[in-house]
Amino acid sequence: MPGVSSMKQEWDERARHPSFRYVDNRAQTEEEFRALGLADAEAILADVKQYLPTDAAALEIGCGIGKVLAGMAPRFREVWGVDLSAEMVKQARLRLAHHANVRIEENSGSDLQELPAEYFDLCYSCAAFRHVPERAMIGTYLADTHRILKPGGVLKIEVGGVYANNPFRRLYEGGADTWQGVRFTMSEIVHMVEEARFEVVAAYHARFAEHLGYGSAVEDNIETQRTLWVVARKGPGMDVWEGCAFAAGRALEKRVLAGSRVILAEHGLEEHLVTAGGAHVEFLYLHAPGESADAVEVLEALRKQGGSYLLLSRYGLWWLDYYPGFAAHLEERYRVVEQAPDYLLVDLR
Repeated sequence: MPGVSSMKQEWDERARHPSFRYVDNRAQTEEEFRALGLADAEAILADVKQYLPTDAAALEIGCGIGKVLAGMAPRFREVWGVDLSAEMVKQARLRLAHHANVRIEENSGSDLQELPAEYFDLCYSCAAFRHVPERAMIGTYLADTHRILKPGGVLKIEVGGVYANNPFRRLYEGGADTWQGVRFTMSEIVHMVEEARFEVVAAYHARFAEHLGYGSAVEDNIETQRTLWVVARKGPGMDVWEGCAFAAGRALEKRVLAGSRVILAEHGLEEHLVTAGGAHVEFLYLHAPGESADAVEVLEALRKQGGSYLLLSRYGLWWLDYYPGFAAHLEERYRVVEQAPDYLLVDLR
């Protein structure tokens, strides 16, 4: 897989191409390019504008030379665009210099760490993620997007698509680069968006978008048939702690059988876990002891009461540092079912 520096270089070179080939190959003239940008902006907003306030701020990931940003600028109080290509950013700034409410920045190519938390009402990406060569990179972008969106904020992204029943879908796997990026089935991209703690509103293949009323700019051609769109929202009022609990609850839903007893280290977590998908299990609680040996004894006592899993959210992971013997005991005796930045799930059976 190409690294970020290689991706930046390749897209810098594509940006210098004298035609619109690498930005939008539907356009042959500057007038057509501008018209397509306006039409694409309208299509993107068609099924999300009802969720946006009148003074909304928007962000485009992978803004290129500003084709869609130009169409968005009159519709928002503030519009930001980020792109990994310095050459793309340079050209976009020249094109949109007359829009005082537009801000365009070069980003790292792997995340959105430079952007402020809970600042935007809408974050969208059009014809950018379909060129990303690694799924993990898209996952990182989605997690960062959740951070920078306001509660209730809207996410709308386009990715490369493949039908689940395509008997040759393996041909797409392993050959992704910075032009032909990774592809997803609808269930795969919906799952990834939900893993980033979003609530999915809609998911559809682009070829059906016009028939569903999502904009007349969509054409039924090879390019649109192979893409997927997902619309999602950030749960209103969900803070960082609740977000961790949401991710942990989804892990319980996927990995733990109904009726199992799950050991927790944090009181107050249960309500959020149940809401997020953990209503099918029972909970037992660890009580913080003084020494590592005591921590092990407390855990084993709860195992004898039927505790078959241990779940530590991000804010319970301190047990592994404060009680090193406890951490060593888990590593030596039990199997980690799933681990992520927001939780650790261990099978104690």
